Amino acid sequence: MNLAGSRLTVLRAIYFGQDHRLGLNELWQQMQVSRTSITNIIDGLERDGLVERAINSEDRRVIDARLTAKGKDLCANVLPKMAVFMEGLCRGFSAGELHDFSDYLARFQKELLFQTSHPAQD
Repeated sequence: MNLAGSRLTVLRAIYFGQDHRLGLNELWQQMQVSRTSITNIIDGLERDGLVERAINSEDRRVIDARLTAKGKDLCANVLPKMAVFMEGLCRGFSAGELHDFSDYLARFQKELLFQTSHPAQD
């Protein structure tokens, strides 16, 4: 199962959403990528049985991405380990360096999401 970059970022966002769900519009706005990019990522996560699309109970016009039991279990297992690992990597940086690094990572993540959903054609 591929949990590279954008897929894990989307899973994490959904995991921390209310009731482990997040509207597709919220996702693309939060991730700062195109709707097509989010749709492609959700399609793949859905094929892997990690998320499912569900109609939002408060607004039936809104489609949510909701973690399946398999998706919840995966996130509950992977995310804490990832947090501990990342925390350890950041020990030697000042607060200012971490702030700058966070900005760089956000830009990198945006480009990664774009590249993942728009692979180069040979």
